[in-house]
Amino acid sequence: MHLRNNGPSEQWAFGILTSHRPGMVMSMYALLRNKPSPTQQQIENCLIGNYCRCTGYRPIIDGFYEFSSASPCALGENCCKNQGSAANAASSKAIAASNTVGELSPDYLQDYIFPPGLKVKDYCSEEKCYKGERVTWYQPVSVARLLELKSQFLKAKVVCAQGVGNNLNAPLQDSVIISTSNIQELSGIQEVTADGLLIGSATTISQFWNILSDMVEQLPESQSALYKSILTDVKPRFACRQVINVASLVGNLLIPVGQSDLTPVCVAAGAVFSLRSVNKSRKLLVTDKLFPADRKSFLADDEVVEGLFFPHSAQGEFIRFYKQGDRKSVTNSIVNAAYRVQFTDSKVSAMNIVYGGLPFGMAKAFPQTSQSLIGREWNEKLLEEGVASLTAELNSATSDLKSPDSLTSYQKTLVTSLFYKFYSDVAEKLSTGKFPEVGQYTAIKGKQLYDDSPVATSSEVSAASHCFKPVPHRSADLHVTGEATYVDDMPPYADELHMAVVYSEVAHAKIVSIDTSEAINALGVRGYVSAEDVPGSNVCGLIGEERVFYNEKVESVGQILGGIVADTLQHAQIAAGLVKVEYEKLPAILTIKDAISAKSFFNPQPMMLWKGKDMAEAFSGVDMVMEGEMEIGGQEHFYMEPQVTRCVPKENGEIDVFSSTQSPKFMQDGVGKALGIPFSKTNINVKRLGGGFGGKSRKPMLSGVPAAVAANKFRVPVRCTLERKEDMVVTGGRDPALIKYKVGYNKDGRIKTLDAEIYTDAGCTLDLAICIVQKAMYHLENCYSIENMRVRGWACKTNHPSNTACRGLAAPHAVLVIENILEEVSVKLNIPRHVIQQLNFCREGHTTVYGQVVSNCTLERCYNQVVSDSDFVNRQQAVKQFNLNNKWRKRGIELTPIMYGIAFDTLLLNQATSLVHIYVDGSVLITHGGTEMGQGIHTKLIQLASNSLGISIDKVHLQDVSTVTVPNSTVTAASVNTDINGGAVLNACKKLNKRLEVFKQKMPNASWEEWVTSAYVERVSLSAQGFYSTPGLVPIDWSTSKGSPYQYYVFGAAVSEVEIDCLTGHHQVLRTDVVVDAGVSINPAIDIGQIEGAFIQGYGLYCLEELQFDESGVMTTVGPATYKIPLVDNIPREFNVSLLKNSSNPGNVASSKGVGEAPLPLAVSIFMAIKSAVRSARKASGKDESFTFSSPCTPERIRMSCADQFIATA
Repeated sequence: MHLRNNGPSEQWAFGILTSHRPGMVMSMYALLRNKPSPTQQQIENCLIGNYCRCTGYRPIIDGFYEFSSASPCALGENCCKNQGSAANAASSKAIAASNTVGELSPDYLQDYIFPPGLKVKDYCSEEKCYKGERVTWYQPVSVARLLELKSQFLKAKVVCAQGVGNNLNAPLQDSVIISTSNIQELSGIQEVTADGLLIGSATTISQFWNILSDMVEQLPESQSALYKSILTDVKPRFACRQVINVASLVGNLLIPVGQSDLTPVCVAAGAVFSLRSVNKSRKLLVTDKLFPADRKSFLADDEVVEGLFFPHSAQGEFIRFYKQGDRKSVTNSIVNAAYRVQFTDSKVSAMNIVYGGLPFGMAKAFPQTSQSLIGREWNEKLLEEGVASLTAELNSATSDLKSPDSLTSYQKTLVTSLFYKFYSDVAEKLSTGKFPEVGQYTAIKGKQLYDDSPVATSSEVSAASHCFKPVPHRSADLHVTGEATYVDDMPPYADELHMAVVYSEVAHAKIVSIDTSEAINALGVRGYVSAEDVPGSNVCGLIGEERVFYNEKVESVGQILGGIVADTLQHAQIAAGLVKVEYEKLPAILTIKDAISAKSFFNPQPMMLWKGKDMAEAFSGVDMVMEGEMEIGGQEHFYMEPQVTRCVPKENGEIDVFSSTQSPKFMQDGVGKALGIPFSKTNINVKRLGGGFGGKSRKPMLSGVPAAVAANKFRVPVRCTLERKEDMVVTGGRDPALIKYKVGYNKDGRIKTLDAEIYTDAGCTLDLAICIVQKAMYHLENCYSIENMRVRGWACKTNHPSNTACRGLAAPHAVLVIENILEEVSVKLNIPRHVIQQLNFCREGHTTVYGQVVSNCTLERCYNQVVSDSDFVNRQQAVKQFNLNNKWRKRGIELTPIMYGIAFDTLLLNQATSLVHIYVDGSVLITHGGTEMGQGIHTKLIQLASNSLGISIDKVHLQDVSTVTVPNSTVTAASVNTDINGGAVLNACKKLNKRLEVFKQKMPNASWEEWVTSAYVERVSLSAQGFYSTPGLVPIDWSTSKGSPYQYYVFGAAVSEVEIDCLTGHHQVLRTDVVVDAGVSINPAIDIGQIEGAFIQGYGLYCLEELQFDESGVMTTVGPATYKIPLVDNIPREFNVSLLKNSSNPGNVASSKGVGEAPLPLAVSIFMAIKSAVRSARKASGKDESFTFSSPCTPERIRMSCADQFIATA
């Protein structure tokens, strides 16, 4: 891609970089090919549908905004572009000096040749037919031939796009598929009449949008109301660009699964299908009866849809569409609605009310209510009676459902709430001649500020070096161009096989039998591996509670029973689906509360921390006592690269394992024990990961060890790549939690006593459950000084998939709870929450509940800076005024501080080893145990090494992580790996500098290369091993509740402002300001990228991402269609991040701090701002301002908490 000034490459160098980046690039490339000067809104829209939670999206959108003439610069008038040619030259030189990653310097006035193979071709005049193993694909070029094929193959599936859209890894029910994408007669406008518009059935949705835009320009406003409504109401939230460019309009309406937002529109508008077969043609009015819940097709077996007719609007006709989903865009509707009303002589003369998303089918009309409103004037009485009629008609329809509970209270509420929206919009139109503005687009913007002249440095690092500079990520260009190699990119060996796992589909059961006979005989299958094929130990896990293959009993869905090995991944997956397992079901525990009732814990006796007085005595001495509990949901890691392992058997029992793992050591332990070979014969190699977030610490063993067993059995390389659904089902995620609390406080707002019980859902095996609970216990007091505390913790054993580490473990849960407690206290005392926060701040010398004394406390500096930077006080007043002026839209603005401990809670993990080689040409090679998963550890360590050795970073290269070069490495996690691996690298460099010092003294004017050559000639070793162990750590003594488990703390604060729609539960983050103390940042650009990515992941945890299971324990949110992470249009419209100035962290590597996890809980500021907005809505409705508000605060929870009159009718 032609990148003007390398903008995106430079921007992305500062974030977390993972395997999906080419998707962003190609989306932008397509936009630029069609619109060389796009608007900022077009740029943002083209990126929707590309996932990049890990970067926080901001650096990507900033980079791409450079292609817009309206590109904003955070420096405003001080932008280098406004400072003249000299400043521009200096700026370019500075960028070039820091960007030493690549050697490309293209002429930016010369565009690259567009690849001819990617050009859109004219319609082919020749029919195509492709025969595969399971299906025959026909691509006719005429309607006549299409009809002939359909009459010949009555059960054939007719598709309009280039693919069928379903999972092709499952056996297809259709042996013949007919594509209409090459039939020109079916594409575009077929006819325009005085009455309406006939559109061909193969017209893509993007073509449909363009057609409607033309019609809006050509027709009078009275005739184009329908088309304009579709463009303004449906299009912005319909689907991502990648989908609408290939999906057809009619295909979307007839989709066999899911739902179409266009269906209610077509029903309300009175659209008409044109149907045709070989012998006849007919017209069919689009009604809700065509779309029943069972999805039975209204088409005859030999019939196809030829076109879809849309009637022009009539004078006095208004039509609007509304949608509410789990997320702003690229989401299925929870409820959508299309309303059409026509007025004659100021009274309703026609009315259509149609809803989608309800369990009645793809569309549900409400004819009784529609009819009852005809002849009425548009006033409050019509609204009142319309709501009552809708409710009655909905209740009547619900009673006919097989499962009335399938219609939720939230959906019922939306039915009436959306009707009120329509009523209000039409009233506005009748009054002013215009519908209300839906909101003007504002480009995403933000500032990223850091201290470019740090005052505090380590004695080992010079401020004049590449350290403390925003050096781009070493792999930035490779990520942007798609050249970065991941495990699944590795070319296969000639005899390489693929493995697909067979996993349990029952939450708790005995295994009666496993029948593989049909699977073994499937095409391409080499064999099946199970517990019988494990030559070593089938027992694994921290305490032996897990199995490589389960063969007697399963305790959750997703536990691996075996694996099918075949010549291709697709053959393996198809065969895996043919394995038949018979179970004897057992009772299952599926909630934390059920586990508490059953006393199902991994630690029957609770872990306990305490300080201060006995609880009874402490509570007797406070003014007020409050009790409550809070549920916090789990979180899927949703790394872009799924779990993948490639195992290559070697001679003498050796095996090479190429894995996407954060812990080579964990994988080595698992493979070595399962194969019964010494660890020295097990080489684990890690190039890079496409994201990890803790999910690739222990979980890669679940598929990697079985792959090693298969490679050992068949003596050929075996690759195992989990599909997204498999990955989510098998590997678990962040533990959900239930935290109960009792709080004692005084009337002035001081929190005196806290007694808490923490319960986490660890799932079916131990994994890291104890550490996860402990992390929550350590961080429950956050940055506050609470005199008396008792915190008890239990890891609950349930029959969910085993959960595991996820960025921050359960500390984000604990921070949310303590901030919620302060919020509840502020409401009860009518004291602003930020006043309560400051009153209870911990300060220098504070002793935590686990006995550690806090030093180098910069909490108040971070807090005061973010208050100032965000203009918090003035904006608070503006929010209050906004809420007074608006009934159905409310805003909230809240501030959240953080104190986050840095170190592994398990002492033995706080160590690292490195190996540094100097070659005779002067180049340097580093190896260490930290894995690169986009967080920039390799870049930072290269900066440290180049500075220590006094050479350019161009001379330093970093090799893949391997257990051959660095044994017993610590898992890359806990935000400490730059600390410990950097310390190990500096230790090795120190040894090498000492050896070279004699030659520097002999030849002070010589070059680096000459010193190295001289040392080699004198037979001085140019290779050194480095080692580092974190000093000063004292493990918790649980008998005394005393210890010092952390080397230092990261402090920070964030202010967020949101706006909610009280009628739907939708919210938008308007602005976020973040300040984090990163010490003396080794690479401020990478640290800011880490902060942004962590914050947006925290936003997903608290506000969007919801893991759901059915009543039998099967996860229902598998894949991006049902599990919703933030997209680019979800992030704050203004996103400002600053590193605290004039900070240092004496005693740590380069006086720096690790910031990978600490910023994540700062997203509590968004949760609390949403809760504040909801409270304002409740206050306006006369409801209690104290209310339970669980996480994630989904649209449903927001809407139902507003507690207005429409909820009362549900």
